[in-house]
Amino acid sequence: WITPVNGTPFFKLKEKVKFTKIALLIWSSSFQSQHQRLMAELTHKLETINADKTEDNWDEWIKTRRELNKVHSQEEVSLEDFGGDGIDYSSAFNTTTFFVSDEAAIDDAKSTALLNGFNLTISKHTKGRRLKILKCNRGERYRRKKKVDVASRKSKTNKCQCPFEIRVKRVPGTQFWMIHKCLNEEKGFHNHSFAVYPEGHRQSSGISQSSKKIICDMSAAHVTPANILAVVQEKNPGDHATVRQIYNYRDMLQKECFEGRDVTTQLLHLARSSSYIVYTDFHPDTNALTHIFMAHPDSVRLFQTYHLYVGIDSTYKTNRYKMPLVEMIGMTPCNNNFLIAYALVKDEKEVSYDWVLHKLRLLIGSE
Repeated sequence: WITPVNGTPFFKLKEKVKFTKIALLIWSSSFQSQHQRLMAELTHKLETINADKTEDNWDEWIKTRRELNKVHSQEEVSLEDFGGDGIDYSSAFNTTTFFVSDEAAIDDAKSTALLNGFNLTISKHTKGRRLKILKCNRGERYRRKKKVDVASRKSKTNKCQCPFEIRVKRVPGTQFWMIHKCLNEEKGFHNHSFAVYPEGHRQSSGISQSSKKIICDMSAAHVTPANILAVVQEKNPGDHATVRQIYNYRDMLQKECFEGRDVTTQLLHLARSSSYIVYTDFHPDTNALTHIFMAHPDSVRLFQTYHLYVGIDSTYKTNRYKMPLVEMIGMTPCNNNFLIAYALVKDEKEVSYDWVLHKLRLLIGSE
């Protein structure tokens, strides 16, 4: 393309950039149209041969298929630079070590990548094959096409088409495996900067077995997750644990105690095992839980003695189901408050409050 030269009225920087962009668009569109036309011709030729495939045109089918694969491989994709440092990291994987299995070789390659500040993911791993391909975790991967009528969660990605690639191959004639760098020199570089902090990355941060034991013991002592995280970071700084991982592991420990019960059934199980007074109400058609009323035995005894004052408050921002939580508070003659009971109801209508007050009246007794 022709760019404006000095002395012309279009030599201004903005105009020069504008005309250069237009020329690039024209050139790229013409290149893509030629490439797409050639692919369409080869695809049509291949379909014609497939329609009447015989032994005579078998060689022609192989030749056409190879030409089509060659055109696919020549398809150029512009790789944007996201802050790469220009260092060839494939040299870190030059090793003569033999591994007894492909899993051991892959684990060693991932460990080497972590030492250099990046993560590897398995891009091609077919069981029984001699070749395993590992790519940078920020390399572009295949994404399944989503249906238009299916609602999907909005999410972002850190993929930037990083070309870095490492291969794990089985030594011919043996059962051993070795790590090799890719013959293409461009696949030894990263086109992005590395993470400054390892916290939050799946491969470089996590919870070790010793940290899990600390979390289990401190959770049983009702220690807050923030204090648990401080102890884990002091004892095992190499884990790079986060408070979110502490919460997730505590949640997993709690679900292990459910013994297959769901959340609602576990709530009723714990209440009845602790001698709580429990009243429930279910929807007649769906059998879904709509109302639940719970009171501790000690609170019931206090309420039976001091039942002249009852304070009731309701809020609906305490649970994921957005069911109103009704709290009932009593008061002693010494102006000390105590919790009488609490209830979860399906809505804030008069029928729901009548049900709660009726169950509260049952706590006082016939006297």
